[in-house]
Amino acid sequence: MLLVGDPMSNLSDLEEQLTQPDVEVVVAWDVLEAEKRVASEKFDVVIASAICVSGDSLRFCLDCKNGFESPPDVMLYAPFPLSPADELFIKELGIDHVINSCRAKEILDFLGNNGHSSLKPHGECKIDDGRAAQITRRLYETAVKDLASKAKKLEEILENSGDVIYELDPYGKIILISKAIEKLTGYTRNELMGMSARCHFGGFHQGRGRPHIPPSVRPGEPPLRSKSVCSPRAGMSSQQR
Repeated sequence: MLLVGDPMSNLSDLEEQLTQPDVEVVVAWDVLEAEKRVASEKFDVVIASAICVSGDSLRFCLDCKNGFESPPDVMLYAPFPLSPADELFIKELGIDHVINSCRAKEILDFLGNNGHSSLKPHGECKIDDGRAAQITRRLYETAVKDLASKAKKLEEILENSGDVIYELDPYGKIILISKAIEKLTGYTRNELMGMSARCHFGGFHQGRGRPHIPPSVRPGEPPLRSKSVCSPRAGMSSQQR
């Protein structure tokens, strides 16, 4: 099975659910990589996100259906629901299934029941480029609006929370932090962005003044989301803290 992902990692949960002893899951991060994979390996199932990068995922799906004597089952993942007319249009092209969720059971049930769309085109699939481009653009626009909405809600939480909430990159650098940090350390949020958490988080070892970083934060490991006690900025009095 080949999964072609997108910048929002919409298919990451699906990858975990489908990874079983009898199912080998291969992941490509864009259409160009997926095209190379399909040219060199045989896949029974191809699932591509409609908003993947470096290529046209819908055309890639159709190429998978047209380019092989025994084509794989091909599914297009739409991160947001399509209109009935748009979904019918995609299925009429020859795409076996349009997925509107990342539930593995839905996919496995579909493959177990028939594995193919009941709406089969005659001969090679022909694509209406204008209509396909409109569908893809609508999905991208919806994705951008959704991300903007989530970013606004996150910023409201960071501004108003009384807790110190932060996120580190794999190297222990601060990439996100709440406003509550300012009262505890004297640093502004902007000043702390990009700085090492080793210098500010975790308290001190038995008063010796040596900064401590949690063992789980090490270079090369996934980002950490946590609450923490922070070391104060030099020169702050106990009353200021």
